[in-house]
Amino acid sequence: MNKPYYFIQQAQREADVYIYGDITAYRWQPSDVSAYSLVQEIKNLDVDVIRVHIDSRGGSVSEGWGIYNALRDHPARVETYGEGFVASAALYPFMAGDARYASNLSAYYFHQVITGAY
Repeated sequence: MNKPYYFIQQAQREADVYIYGDITAYRWQPSDVSAYSLVQEIKNLDVDVIRVHIDSRGGSVSEGWGIYNALRDHPARVETYGEGFVASAALYPFMAGDARYASNLSAYYFHQVITGAY
């Protein structure tokens, strides 16, 4: 079964958050990650450690910043893990980690912000 947007797994006082899709306000694919939905769940986590696993090509900067801020505002220790692509807007949740870990096979991509009118 596809998990929409993201997946959170909590065991005792620790939680694992998996961001394995595009970060966007609009859900186009089952793996797309919405900041609004994810932020609401992060706020409700009653844990000491949040581990964030990321494999994402990025997406909306404002959505990425929303996830970053929710992670930084949470009282838990945040550990972030680059497990594949950590590109564009996916770098923001990655940077929210108190500790950041990169897989030998992960790739990071940062570029100038692109703006447009809708």
